[in-house]
Amino acid sequence: MRSLRAAIAIYCLVWPTAVALGQDDSELVRYFRSIRVEAGQTTSDAICFMCPIYVRGKIDGDALVLGGDIIVDGEITGDAIALGGNIALSGNSKIDGDAVAIGGDVQREAGATLVGELDSLPYFHVPGQRSFHPLGLATFVTANMLFLILLGYVIPRRRSANLAAAIGSYPMVTTIVGILFVCLSVLLVMFAHRLTRFDTPLIVLVAFIALFALVYGYPGVALLAGQLTRGGKSRLMTLVAGAGLLTVVLLIPAVGLAALVVLAVLAPGSVVVSGLGRDSAWLVLKLRRGKAAGAPPVA
Repeated sequence: MRSLRAAIAIYCLVWPTAVALGQDDSELVRYFRSIRVEAGQTTSDAICFMCPIYVRGKIDGDALVLGGDIIVDGEITGDAIALGGNIALSGNSKIDGDAVAIGGDVQREAGATLVGELDSLPYFHVPGQRSFHPLGLATFVTANMLFLILLGYVIPRRRSANLAAAIGSYPMVTTIVGILFVCLSVLLVMFAHRLTRFDTPLIVLVAFIALFALVYGYPGVALLAGQLTRGGKSRLMTLVAGAGLLTVVLLIPAVGLAALVVLAVLAPGSVVVSGLGRDSAWLVLKLRRGKAAGAPPVA
């Protein structure tokens, strides 16, 4: 489904980057502040980041939200996609495209017109979303806790400890390296879109490397969080405490999205700084040795 693919792209934070780089003047884009299209008003695509969209007039395009709801009492000529929220269609509403709710439900009153498809995945939870669905909440908490604990034991103990130590010992270096990693990944994807023959393989490769770095570094962040809360306990209890703390933070409305961004920076940053967990100071030592080798001899 076209709109479901668009929803996945939004969740991967592709659309905020695209909006920032190529926003059309007719598009209505808001961050943390609701969009209201009143009766008699018409606007082009409406995009709301951690906020709801209220439609009593007409959106001549798509309505997209991340971490909010879409309440329709008017007309949308394109798709209505809510990531981390619900879609409510009154009896006077009309949507010419699809209505897709990821992490919520599509509530449709009698008389509502939906030309396209209706789809909802309530068991999917977006970090930082404003509303909570019981299925999404239970799935997110269970999956996140088990995933982190499993990763903590799949990755060798010494390597996960070095990942956590890299963040704790070199927080500034890890942050800068993580930001550079994310920026480079985004630039490579943008560059790949300009290619005609090798765009798909390059995008897949970049996505795989980025996902691998995020997953590999995730337990290191959890281990460090657990060490800050349960310093002298066993490794299992440390992982459980860290996983629990990260899960709770990711569930906090709005704050959870910020935490996800921090995680997306620290996890790959720790992987690079520690050399896949070989040594907490692997990159720092490499840079120091390179600097020493390039220094002029002392007379």
